[in-house]
Amino acid sequence: MLNFVFSPDSKPTRENVFNRSNRYMYELEGDFSVVINGTEYFESGGIPVIEFIDQAEAWIAKANETADFLYDCVDTDDKPLMAFRYRDGFFTFRSPWELARSEDQLTFEDIRSAVEQLLKQLADAI
Repeated sequence: MLNFVFSPDSKPTRENVFNRSNRYMYELEGDFSVVINGTEYFESGGIPVIEFIDQAEAWIAKANETADFLYDCVDTDDKPLMAFRYRDGFFTFRSPWELARSEDQLTFEDIRSAVEQLLKQLADAI
C-alpha cells in the first residue's frame, strides 16, 4: 500500500488547494513522506504539495499505465526528485533523497489512489 503523507506548514485554504495558477501553486509547503507498506522511503520538508499533485494528476490523466511518473520539484536541482519507474509490469519508487531503496511493486492504481487520498486529506483540512 502506498501513502503520501503531508503535514502542512500552514492551514490549507480553498485557493491554495484548488486554484492551480502559479500564484497559489507554491504557497502550500510542508513535510512530505512516501510510505510503502509501512516503511518510509522519502521524507523532506518544504515540498510544494500542490505542485506534486498537479504533476501527478497530469500523469494520471494521460492514462498511460506503463509510463514513468517523474516529479520535478521547483525547489531543487535534483531532477526528478521522486520517480515511480515502470518495469516488468510494475512501478518502483526512486529518489536521489530516498531513505532506503524500495523494491516494492506498485500498480498504476496504487499511485492514482494515493494521489486521490492526498488531495482528499487536503480538502478535508480546509
